[in-house]
Amino acid sequence: MNINLPRIVSIAALLVGSGFFVSALGQCNGIDKTNPQFFITYESITTVDDPPEGKHYRAQGLFRLHNNSNCTILVPTNDPGPSYSFTLPGRERKLRRTDALTNGEKVTLVYDVYNERGANGTISVSYGCLVYDRALESGESVLFSVPLLHFKKGADIGVQFKYVSEDETVSTMSGHFGHYVFFRNSFLPKDVLRR
Repeated sequence: MNINLPRIVSIAALLVGSGFFVSALGQCNGIDKTNPQFFITYESITTVDDPPEGKHYRAQGLFRLHNNSNCTILVPTNDPGPSYSFTLPGRERKLRRTDALTNGEKVTLVYDVYNERGANGTISVSYGCLVYDRALESGESVLFSVPLLHFKKGADIGVQFKYVSEDETVSTMSGHFGHYVFFRNSFLPKDVLRR
């Protein structure tokens, strides 16, 4: 039997990079089976008074990143965040990771812009030198904004993430964000790009 080792390694890298490997091991499952495990939705248009990029970036789309899995994931943000736990009325104390994002919180998410400069153009957008791995817990979501100008230029956006298990164990992904969730330009309501 003739085994092609480079082909096996390529297939394994594709499975791990796509997130299939983690799901295939049964570690993560979707909560609402009608939606993907991780997805981004458009919420509304917002205006930023003094954006760092200049006045053409005032109109921004507000988006929501959903973790529809039973796993905690880490996403890159420019927000260091508080360290706390909270108590729900009539319930036991719920302990949270000290890097956990609050469900529904608006964050400065680090994201990638694709296709704005042609097929080979990818821009990583970060509003600071420090990037913090913050935890988005199972069933929760966070809000983030993206200048509409990117979408008017035909761009798509992508958010990188990694599973907490990849951060806490020896992994080929350790220290790197190896998975993506995308929001395609075509997903925006048509009237948004006319503004």
